[in-house]
Amino acid sequence: MVYHPQNLFLGGRCTINDGVVINARTRVQIGSYCHISPGVIINTGQMNLDIAGYRKRPHMDLPVIIEDGVWLASGVVINPGVTIHEGAVVASGAVVTRDVPPGVVVGGVPA
Repeated sequence: MVYHPQNLFLGGRCTINDGVVINARTRVQIGSYCHISPGVIINTGQMNLDIAGYRKRPHMDLPVIIEDGVWLASGVVINPGVTIHEGAVVASGAVVTRDVPPGVVVGGVPA
């Protein structure tokens, strides 16, 4: 399921499996030759936790960039503002909270 599809930019030769959720409140860019496995969630919106007091916290939108040749295994969650660089692999069930360098395999919570 893609929310706000006008903000999704998809390269060629990608595989996006069943049960993927892309919340494209702002730009989501997915490069070519990417494989997105079942149950992956890509988020671009979150609460601004830098503001004290839960009544005043606004939503903020940050883009997600997934470069060429990335593999997101089943159940991965990508948080707003993350860039996953070329050729990286994110292991099943990982929660990605910061940028992933090129060609690196990451996993865990947080990845």
